[in-house]
Amino acid sequence: MRITRNADLVLAPPSLLEGWRHFDLTIGRKPADCDLAQQAWPKVLAYAKYRYDFGVQLTAGIDIGVEALVG
Repeated sequence: MRITRNADLVLAPPSLLEGWRHFDLTIGRKPADCDLAQQAWPKVLAYAKYRYDFGVQLTAGIDIGVEALVG
């Protein structure tokens, strides 16, 4: 699955869009893995909302650790 169409893409910087157009969310995954992820996603969103509603500050970021950025 490639990120190619979404109304909000006009808000992203061009350099970020270029990376997204070459990134594939299914690298190394089987169809069953994607099915499980889709089933789990509503629970992930509900958990994030629960934490937000409880007052936990949420930060958007990246999935790689700091050591990958400074190494």
